[in-house]
Formats: sequence, structure tokens, C-alpha cells
Amino acid sequence: MVATVKNDGHNAPLVATMIDNGFRAKYNLDNTSRTRFTMSDTTPSAKNVADHIDTEQEDCSMYLLNLCIGYGIGLKDNIQTLTVWNESTASWDKVVTTVTPGGAFDKGGAMIQNLRNLNNHFRSPKQRNALKPIQETLSYPELESMTDKDLAKHTFSPPETRTVPGLR
Repeated sequence: MVATVKNDGHNAPLVATMIDNGFRAKYNLDNTSRTRFTMSDTTPSAKNVADHIDTEQEDCSMYLLNLCIGYGIGLKDNIQTLTVWNESTASWDKVVTTVTPGGAFDKGGAMIQNLRNLNNHFRSPKQRNALKPIQETLSYPELESMTDKDLAKHTFSPPETRTVPGLR
């Protein structure tokens, strides 16, 4: 259901119904009684869909990693979108403001190295085994650590190449 194309809009009730119907048709499975988490890379829309399916919304780990790297090397601006009333047009307008601008981030290399170190920490079988009871108690899925080869499959294409200070 995650790869289903829906070009006619992102209305949350319709997307939730499409997902539920897809699981019923393909797997004869009642999605609403079995699903606890909804994972997606589009947090605002996924939150709305998760509310309609009555699940908790979680961010996709690959999306979070992409955000961390993008912010870490200064490729992304941290933005906030607000809806404000426009008196002149008598309508609601979306206004995007930059909370933290992108650009040079001297500690970006160190941050990415810390992400690698964290990933390497959980690559060890001992650490993964220590994490399993926590994952089971919280009903979280078991996650495997990623290798550099795995990351290469999911890289994004930055609009320009930048030098990251401190990255080895």
C-alpha cells in the first residue's frame, strides 16, 4: 500500500480508506484492528491519515536520516509553514518562514560522525540484543543498523556540492 499512486489528492479520509481497502483486497486483513503505527516521510499528511486509521504516526528512519544529513551539511533551511488570514483577499494564505537558515555549519561533520558512531554502536549483536526487550515492550519493529552501502541506495542529489568541515 505504501507504493500506491494516488494523484487525485491527499485528502486524509480518502487516503486512509484507500489504504484500508488495499489491505482488505490484497491480504484480507482488517487494517484498523491490527495497525498500531503509520510510518511515512511526509509527516503532516501522514499525521492526518494516521488519525483517520487511529494509529500513531512515526517518521520513516530514512527520512529522519536524510533530514539530519541535510541540516548537518547546510543544504536545508529549517522552515515553518503557518496559515494566516489575509484581510485584502479575505482568504487563508500559507506563509513560509525560515526558522534556521541553511548554509555553513561548522559542526556538521561532527554531527554526521556522531550519527555514524550511533549506527555502529547498534551494529554489534550485543547492543542489538540489549535493545530487543525494549522494542518488544513498546511494540516497536526490530531495526537493523545500516551500512554505508545501504545508505548509498537511498542518497539524495544535492543541488550543489559542498565541503563539509570535519567529515572524514
